[in-house]
Amino acid sequence: MILITSIILPIYILIILLSSRKINAFESFAKGCKEGMIVVVNIIPYYIAMLFSVNIFVNSNILSDLLRLVKFSLINSDLLLQGIMRPLSGTASLSIMNNIFTNEGVDSITGITSSIIQGSTDTTLFVITLYFGSVGILKSKKAVTLGLIVDLIGFIVSILIVTFIML
Repeated sequence: MILITSIILPIYILIILLSSRKINAFESFAKGCKEGMIVVVNIIPYYIAMLFSVNIFVNSNILSDLLRLVKFSLINSDLLLQGIMRPLSGTASLSIMNNIFTNEGVDSITGITSSIIQGSTDTTLFVITLYFGSVGILKSKKAVTLGLIVDLIGFIVSILIVTFIML
């Protein structure tokens, strides 16, 4: 494997160098920076709106009320909280996963489940808000619905995988 890698990588670099045309690197870099700034200016309002809505959701205490309702469920409340927060904010769900690792342990069933949830779900609402808003797509209802359904499936399957494999 190492032999293949040590042969293929230099050949690949050589092909790129031989087939490339002469371009002004600084000019291309400056042009890319200019285009990047335009994208940032277009994305900022949607990003601020998303951060604002997540902040309202978290500060409204709806989440704590919801967790009190499902306190006696079979699912760990931290995992449930991570499953709820993951479509909204990647940072919040990483923080919850870190708390699970600190309290339960990385190799615990809850820690492994948390890792699988983190890897099998996405920040759906954040991605749709940011990307759809930046390109001007206004009709995102079906994409949001489908994204949240896929996140729910990822959450459920993560729990089932760990339950059937670890127990």
